[in-house]
Amino acid sequence: MNNLVSLGDLFRRVPELQPVVHEYLNKPPLSFHVGHADKNNISNFEERKARGFSFALNEGISEQIDPSLPITTYIAFHTDGTCINTDF
Repeated sequence: MNNLVSLGDLFRRVPELQPVVHEYLNKPPLSFHVGHADKNNISNFEERKARGFSFALNEGISEQIDPSLPITTYIAFHTDGTCINTDF
């Protein structure tokens, strides 16, 4: 059994090289960035709005988080091109 990986495939798997892999190897990267989804900001805004939280600046009010409530955080997959999609 051959456990070797080509140098090109290795470079394609390095997330820091994602922006330049296609330029140098003419192949899509095999990595993507996982980050904080925009849906978090939208859902946080809607929850605060429903609770009557004031969005005025310089009010000096800090929001207390109830530890008994569940917290949901959404993630997003960010790619630098159209080569990586849900079918990938």
